[in-house]
Amino acid sequence: MQSLQHQTEETKSNYSPAPPPTEPGVIPVTSEATVDTPAVAHTPVATVSAPLSVMSRVRRELTQRDRYHEISQALERELKESAERQRYVEEIMEQLLRETQEARQRRQRQMFRAVLLALFLVAAYFRVREQLFHFWWMVFPLSGLMAADRLAYKRRDAARKLWEASDPRAVGVLAVTLRDHDPAVREVAEKALLKLLPRVLASHASSINADQMNALLSIAYREDEDLKLALLQALEQIGDVRAIPAVREMQLYGSFQVREQAARCMPFLEERVRRSRESVTLLRAADINATAPEELLRPATDQVDTPPEQLLRPTSPQ
Repeated sequence: MQSLQHQTEETKSNYSPAPPPTEPGVIPVTSEATVDTPAVAHTPVATVSAPLSVMSRVRRELTQRDRYHEISQALERELKESAERQRYVEEIMEQLLRETQEARQRRQRQMFRAVLLALFLVAAYFRVREQLFHFWWMVFPLSGLMAADRLAYKRRDAARKLWEASDPRAVGVLAVTLRDHDPAVREVAEKALLKLLPRVLASHASSINADQMNALLSIAYREDEDLKLALLQALEQIGDVRAIPAVREMQLYGSFQVREQAARCMPFLEERVRRSRESVTLLRAADINATAPEELLRPATDQVDTPPEQLLRPTSPQ
């Protein structure tokens, strides 16, 4: 009986169930079978993302650095170009001012010579009336003295360059140019002032000297209303106590628009004058209620001399 049980157990242990039927072309897979699959290298996510983030950050920094470099180069170019434009405008201003002064001096010399020649002809007429036709050749130098200035084109070109440069610092020089005897030069200067005067700022006051300010204020007594309006806009920025009479003149005798603009300009001038007076008062020396010289402290020099025997002396050693 025991041998029969032992054979039954061995039979069960050796028995394996038949595999289930499969479809044609399908390889049956048993529970004990292992399928060979290619080995895949699994890299940790943190190990891969860290180098990528560093590379992207470095790439962004390089890109920003390139942009900053380009921006700095562009700013340097703009600053250099601005400095060159300023130097160019200053050179043109100096040239126009020099040419205007030289033209004025030439004009004065020409007028003096013309007056002398006219006096000579009058004296010659009363002295030799019949023989005056012998001096017909003097008509040519007289006409040459009164002829138009042949160098006016230089001043006209310089004024046009300042007009095209659009630099408000040139308003003073252009105002001086309005006194030029050549009408073409005056016309260009007037057009340039109409464009530049409304653009004047308070920082441009340092570029205008006393003669140029007087030339600007003389516009208030001209007949051009547009130029007066432009002048009033500029005086709101650079006007001082010298501009008050001119503004009052325009406020009383100008057109309706000029009077309104002058009324708006006057408070700016009064406020600027008040501040300048306060600054002068603060900087003035304290000379009011000064102390008399005899009341000031002095060293005690008028003291009575003490006799030598009454002075203290060190005791002699025992």
